[in-house]
This record gives sequence, C-alpha cells and structure tokens, in this order.
Amino acid sequence: MAVSGSTGLSATYDLFRRLPVMVSLADAAKDGPPPDPRLRCGVGDWIRSLDAAEQVAARQLLDDVEWNDSALARQFISAGMPLRMNALSVHRRGACSCLLLRKQ
Repeated sequence: MAVSGSTGLSATYDLFRRLPVMVSLADAAKDGPPPDPRLRCGVGDWIRSLDAAEQVAARQLLDDVEWNDSALARQFISAGMPLRMNALSVHRRGACSCLLLRKQ
C-alpha cells in the first residue's frame, strides 16, 4: 500500500510490522509494487524471524531428506514454529508463496 504526499515521498508498509516506511517515488518505481501479503508463507516468515545461525540450521533441516515432514514439524514446533505439519509440507514441496516472493 502506498500513500503519496506533497513531499515526493510515498509511504509503503513493512510486510512484517505493517508500519509505514518512507521511500522516494523514484525508488518505488524502480522496486515495483510490494508483494501481496495474502501470498505470505508462514514457514518462510517464521524462518526469517530466527537469528542467523538458527536460519541456517532450519534451512539445513528442510533440505535433509532423512527428516520426514512429521518429525521435522515436531522439531520445528518445539522450537517455536506456530504452524502445523501441512504448512511445512507445502513449504518443503515448494508449493508455497516463497518462490513467488523470491521472484519479486
């Protein structure tokens, strides 16, 4: 969402905090429209909320084929992921919106 004022700046909203962030119109035109928040992936959002070392570990676990979805979901839920196995399975298959967000 963008709001224009007489200063030549537009207010866009941080996807995670929904706080207005001021950017120039030139930057907004160059960057294109923000991603649709309805396309957000809860697993991707949770991983991005972790510190750097935990993000690396989570991505390693996601890529490890020896961890089935059920065991991995239990591990992630015990680490604080507020989602269920279905969301994790969709994310692991690449059927979530993370791929769309990477393209933007």
